[in-house]
Amino acid sequence: MPSDITHGFHFGAFTAEPLRGCVTGDDMQPCHVTPKAMAVLVSLAEAAPHPVSREELIDGVWGERCVSDEVLTHAITELRHALGDSPGSPEYIQTIPKQGYRLFRVVRPLASPGQSREKMDRGPTVQRPAASGFEAKYRNPIVSVMVVAGFVAALAALYFFQNGRRNELLVPDRATTTDMPGLATSSQGPTSSPGHVEASELLLQAAYFERRLTPGNNVEAEILLEKAVSIEPRNASAWALLGRVYYQQARLFRSRPAEEGSELARQAVQRALAIDSTIGPAYASLALVNMTFDFDFNAAFEHLRRAQDLSPTDPHVLRVAAKMEMTHGHVDHAIDLLERSARIDSNSCMAHSDLGRAYYFAGRFDDAEEELVRSISLNPEVIGARYLLGLVRLARGSGASALTAMQEEPDTGLRTAGIALVLYAMDATVSSDEALAGVVQPENEPRGYHVATVYAFRGQNDEALDWLERAYEQRDGEVILLLVDPLLLGLRSQARWQSLVEKLGLPQRN
Repeated sequence: MPSDITHGFHFGAFTAEPLRGCVTGDDMQPCHVTPKAMAVLVSLAEAAPHPVSREELIDGVWGERCVSDEVLTHAITELRHALGDSPGSPEYIQTIPKQGYRLFRVVRPLASPGQSREKMDRGPTVQRPAASGFEAKYRNPIVSVMVVAGFVAALAALYFFQNGRRNELLVPDRATTTDMPGLATSSQGPTSSPGHVEASELLLQAAYFERRLTPGNNVEAEILLEKAVSIEPRNASAWALLGRVYYQQARLFRSRPAEEGSELARQAVQRALAIDSTIGPAYASLALVNMTFDFDFNAAFEHLRRAQDLSPTDPHVLRVAAKMEMTHGHVDHAIDLLERSARIDSNSCMAHSDLGRAYYFAGRFDDAEEELVRSISLNPEVIGARYLLGLVRLARGSGASALTAMQEEPDTGLRTAGIALVLYAMDATVSSDEALAGVVQPENEPRGYHVATVYAFRGQNDEALDWLERAYEQRDGEVILLLVDPLLLGLRSQARWQSLVEKLGLPQRN
């Protein structure tokens, strides 16, 4: 089947989203399935309405590994449970005696990049920043459903099946035609080439690890993706996701220097777009590099607008657009975007963490705590959520619980900076001094921005501004949020503050 099915498809009352690993029915509640079960569903969808033999399914999904028929039976049972299907009177997956299984529903690729089963509107859309500042406008164009494309896809699938060719294994993706956070089409060129199925399987596994957002899982995703692109160099989805993995290494896990990781991310995403220029989330990834490394908001704007045109409801695109809004001081607009991202990608710890941070910036502390606790429950190892939770609890006047949250933060730098800040708020000045002295040691590779927030909170404005300048030189991506961070309010009257804002290319705010 053509590659447009590889990024999400409708069948009956359900929508399949392979890279999210879920199927969603009319109740809009996603039901998550294992990667192998999703790969089986994809294979059935590619061949629908024709049957696929058990041997073909096992070979296509499990490859040459020695597995028993029971693994396929288990995967079918898992899918039927997710679909509410019954083997006795099936509505979706039918057992064909002595042949295999078939999906006897019309399969339709998601109609337009970025569309999900919820409202198919664009929502808040960024507008080019002007000299007077960055203004966000709202527009809601109706996204048309490409019925003809779905019909052609079905005919193409029938053609390939009748000619005895196995179609490509669905390249894992989020939920739309070109709508995975950071991914889009699978590859350009022959999809029946040797190794395509293997590369697609590697991509599916890598997407599973990438979403877990831990250092170990990130490394596993990198290994799988580098193998995938070595097998199939024109797999655009693999290159796009690899770019996001590199970016996370530089910005989230700090396992690569900022310059190295950002440039690797840029190169991988650009390579993906050279293969397929319709990958909306890849443009959003470029916008992230433009914002957080280049501090080039005009280039970021252009890439982000392209991302929104292609994938207006992709969670990754929405989160990057929200960062652009916060960069220019528009927290309310950012919250609207992040709320939509969290609804669409409800099991993403980062979606809830980003929303919690925006609520904190807006002073909505109850909402912020709820989102941050949700993020931690989804991934106890998520970086930054406990640090933010500590700030929220401190803002609510609960120093002891704030300190507990900071002490549980997985990231060493954030944990120590947060402890120094909370101890100062609790009048434990000497202990705060000791913690801060540990943060700024060169061997600890201190993050300029977070050190600056501690000094600002302590009223040491000159030191805070020194560290903000250092953050700029470090290409610390957090520095672009200085206009909305309540910890830095006391610096706004300083001449050096105005100079830094101007150097970053941000609008002046009083």
